[in-house]
Amino acid sequence: MRPKLLIGFAALMIAGGAFIAGMLVERHFLVVQRATGTSELDGTWQGIQWEGEDGHRSDVGAVAMRMTVAGDKLKMTHPAGPVDGFIFIDATQNPKTFHAGGGNLNWPGIYKLEGDTLTLCMGTGQKAERPKEFKSNPAAMLVLRRVKQ
Repeated sequence: MRPKLLIGFAALMIAGGAFIAGMLVERHFLVVQRATGTSELDGTWQGIQWEGEDGHRSDVGAVAMRMTVAGDKLKMTHPAGPVDGFIFIDATQNPKTFHAGGGNLNWPGIYKLEGDTLTLCMGTGQKAERPKEFKSNPAAMLVLRRVKQ
C-alpha cells in the first residue's frame, strides 16, 4: 500500500511542478516578449511638459522633444541629440511599464495614457531604476500630446 501512495504523491508533485513551471514560462513571455505590430503608443507625440530628476519643470525643454513610436521602434528628437532606439511596453502591469533607449540612453519607466495625453515617468542613466509612482525627483517625467495626422 505504501509504494502506491508514494507513487501517487510523486505523480502529483511532478504534475504540480509542471503546472507551475508552465505558468512561469507563460508569464515570462508575457513580460519580456518584444512588441510586434501596433501598440497603444504607436504614433507621433509632441512634448508639452518636462520635469527633470531635480523636480524642476521646463516646458521649453519639453517642446524640443518629439517622439515617434512604431511597434518596438522609437525615434525621438531630444535636446541631447536625436534618439533612434527601441521601446518595449508591458500594458499588463499596474502601473503600465516601458523600457526605452538607444545609444547611451537607458530609460526604464512607467506610463499612463489618458486620451491623447501620454505621461512617461522614467529613471535615467546607465544604472537607472524604474520609478514606482508618477513624480519627478528622483525620476524624470515627460508629458506628451499625440500629434493628429
